[in-house]
Amino acid sequence: MLTPSGRFDAPICVDHLSRRAQELIQRSVWYSLALLLVCTGLPPVLGLSDLSFLPVLGGILALATLCSLAEPVEHRRTFWSLFCLALLGRLAVLVAVHWAALGAGGPFLGPDSTSYLEGSQDLAARAYRLPLHPALYLGSYDSAHYYLFAFAIRTFGVDLFALQLLNCGFTALVGPLMFSTSRVIVPRFAVLVGLIVALHPSLIVLSVLDLLKDPSVLFATVLTVWGLTRLVSVDGVRGTAGSVLAIFFGMTYLRMDRFYLAIFIELAVLGAAVAVLLRGRWGSIQLRSVAAGAVALLAAELAPAMLGWPPTPVMINSQLDHVGKAEGLFGYSPGLAARG
Repeated sequence: MLTPSGRFDAPICVDHLSRRAQELIQRSVWYSLALLLVCTGLPPVLGLSDLSFLPVLGGILALATLCSLAEPVEHRRTFWSLFCLALLGRLAVLVAVHWAALGAGGPFLGPDSTSYLEGSQDLAARAYRLPLHPALYLGSYDSAHYYLFAFAIRTFGVDLFALQLLNCGFTALVGPLMFSTSRVIVPRFAVLVGLIVALHPSLIVLSVLDLLKDPSVLFATVLTVWGLTRLVSVDGVRGTAGSVLAIFFGMTYLRMDRFYLAIFIELAVLGAAVAVLLRGRWGSIQLRSVAAGAVALLAAELAPAMLGWPPTPVMINSQLDHVGKAEGLFGYSPGLAARG
């Protein structure tokens, strides 16, 4: 934006864009809700799903409500506006893709998604009781998504459309959670970050196509980071307790579904703590927040262990040993010179 002197001022331009974006998305919330209601009626009418997807939609809205209540009052409308826009876009694309796939003889799933669906259906049919440890029966310690899908199948009798809608709900929450997180880290860009993440085409495609575990893993990762940033920015016991619960559930899910992400987060927290100590700014962080974060991370490490998952160091060693024995590390294709 040009200043009175005729110069372009980037910070003023960013502030203007953020304000305009916030105004527009806040105005859109009622339109988004109305269109969501219309899209909700399409799956049964078009024969894409029965009414079993409604409990899933209700669970998504309940989760969004819990997250929004943790927000300051002045930011809740923006949070909900981002969520409604994100969910509307995903639901509309999901309906269109599912309808087109049914017309072509589908729906179609890739190899991984097919194994996830069949494994979850088997787990639900067995009432979660497996003859072997989940890592042996399902072939991996990263199996939390099987239980997530199995819970929806066994509890609500959902179909594939509803499971894909569940994934859509997870990534729809990533945008508003990033808006909340960015207000602590880069407040000037918070609205723009939330809007870009909420409507990013790659995340929409990731949610709609196939039945992958990545949407739930992404949500758990962002939920954990959101909880960590809230620990240093909220006051009061209730705010701290909510942050601890977010960290615990997010990290526990990651430990049981993509454990190395949990390790990356723990290393990032450790690095941030060292940086704060070196800069002599430890007094700016409340001791209660530090203790609460440590308790949440420790509980997330212990909970999977109580369910039979090995400790993180053991899993790291197992993965390094598995990768070290990979044939691809020892057999090389001819180089350019040899080919010539």
